[in-house]
Amino acid sequence: NRTLPDQRTRGKLEANWQFSGGYRGTVAANYESIDRGAFTASSAAAGISALRQQTDETTLRPELRRQLTEDFSGTVALSSSKRTGSNWLRDNSGVGVTEVVNPADAVNGFLPSAVFMPMLADRNRDKVRLYADWQASKKLTLQFTAEGGKDSYSSPSTYGLQDTRMNHFGIDFAYAESFNWN
Repeated sequence: NRTLPDQRTRGKLEANWQFSGGYRGTVAANYESIDRGAFTASSAAAGISALRQQTDETTLRPELRRQLTEDFSGTVALSSSKRTGSNWLRDNSGVGVTEVVNPADAVNGFLPSAVFMPMLADRNRDKVRLYADWQASKKLTLQFTAEGGKDSYSSPSTYGLQDTRMNHFGIDFAYAESFNWN
C-alpha cells in the first residue's frame, strides 16, 4: 500500500489562423508527463507483472473550421497521440522493484503471460472529429458531434489490450429565453 504522488506536467501550444473565405485553421500540440515517484519495497502491487514510474504522451491536432452560412458552421479535426514511458519495473513480492531494460530477454525479462496495465503501456491513438454548429433561431442553437478513433497498444506480452476503437455521437442544444436566462 502506498500513496502515489502522480506529479503531472502538462503543456499546450496552439496556433490559429483566419484564412479568407470563412476558413479558420488550428494547429495544436499537447504534452503530458506523469511521474509516479520512486517505488519502494512497500510498493508491491499484486496481480500485475510490471509497473512504470513515468509515462509521456504527445498529441498533435490539426483542425479546419468553416463558416458555411451565416447561421451554420462546421469543423473537421484530426488528432494523433503517442504515449511512451520509462523502463518497466518488475514487482518482487514486497522486496521492492527491479528495472527491466529488455522485457523480451528470456533470462531477465518477463514471461509471455505477463500482465501489463493498459494505462501504462505504450499507445498510439488516432481520432477524427466532425462538429457542426447551427443557430436555428435567435433563441435556439444546435450542436452535432461525431467522433471516431482507434488505439493501438504495445506491451511486452501477448495478453491484454492490443487494439481498441471508439465512437461518439452527440447532439446538444441551447435555448435562450432572454439575455439573462437560458
